[in-house]
Amino acid sequence: MVLFLFLSYHTRLASDDFGVLLRGKERGIFQSVADYYSMSGGSRWFSKFIQLALLRLYPIGHFLFLYGTLTLGSLIVGVRMLMKELFKKHDIRLPASQIWSLSILFVSGFFFSTFDIPQTWFWF
Repeated sequence: MVLFLFLSYHTRLASDDFGVLLRGKERGIFQSVADYYSMSGGSRWFSKFIQLALLRLYPIGHFLFLYGTLTLGSLIVGVRMLMKELFKKHDIRLPASQIWSLSILFVSGFFFSTFDIPQTWFWF
């Protein structure tokens, strides 16, 4: 997780992100997302929606670090909730600290098993 936080701290916006932000200021969030979807037909429309919804936070220094930390934390909490329900369904009793540890370990393993870490984890 230290590596993720280090890389997240040094992440910067790419050139196409500035185009998305400009379009969001000119046309609004929903119309920009609709334009992006109709032009590219891509599946990244939801990430563009989140990017534009957080438009006002961009002046904050190291915003992408905060965004990365928030998304990583959300993933860990989601995995923890899934593990807790699976353990409860199979009648496995573990302390909460062990479930948190297993969740962090799972997400860390998932992070290091991806083929292209920058494209998978830091492509905003």
